[in-house]
Amino acid sequence: MTEEANENTQIDEQGGKNTVNAGGVEPKMFSQDDVNGMIKKKADELLSRTLNGLGLGSLDEVKSIVQAKREADESAKSELQRAMERADGLEKKLAEAAIAQKTLATQTEVANTATRLGIVDPDAAYKLLDKGAIEYGDNGKPVNVEALLQGLLKDKPYLGGGGASPANPQKRRDGDGDDPMVVAMRKAANLK
Repeated sequence: MTEEANENTQIDEQGGKNTVNAGGVEPKMFSQDDVNGMIKKKADELLSRTLNGLGLGSLDEVKSIVQAKREADESAKSELQRAMERADGLEKKLAEAAIAQKTLATQTEVANTATRLGIVDPDAAYKLLDKGAIEYGDNGKPVNVEALLQGLLKDKPYLGGGGASPANPQKRRDGDGDDPMVVAMRKAANLK
C-alpha cells in the first residue's frame, strides 16, 4: 500500500508539500493550445445554441442581416439629407426671388413717380434715394416714394432739370425757345 500511496502522491506546486491524489488517476497536463481549443469549442456550442434559439443558422447570416440594416439606414439617411438640401436650396431661391421682386417693384415705382414729378434722370433718382427710408405696404409695393422723391428734389434741384446749366444755358421746360442751335436747324430744314 505504501507503493500505491507513493504513486498517488504529488508535489503541491505552490507549497512544495506532498499531496495524495484521491482518484488514483494520473493528472493530465494541458498546453495553452489545448485550453484555447476547449474554450473555443464551448463558445461555438453556446453561439450555436443562441443562434438556433433566434431562428438563425450561422454567424454569417447575422452579419448579412446587420450589413443590410446598415445599408438601409444609410440609404434612408442619404434620401433625407438630399431632401433637406433641396428644401434649403429652394428656400434660398425663394428668398432671392422675393428680394428681386421687391427691388424691381421699387425701381418701377421710383421711375414712374420720378417721371410724373419731372425728374430728368429717374435712374439717378433711384440711386440717390435712401432705400432704407422706403416703406412697403401689405402687398409688397412701396408706399412713400413720392414723398421721398420730393425731398430729394428739394435737396438736389438739378434732378428737376428746370434751370439753366453750363452745358445747356438756354434750356427751358416749355419748349425749345430761342436756342440758337434749334433755330439754325429749323431754318436749314425750312421748318420755321
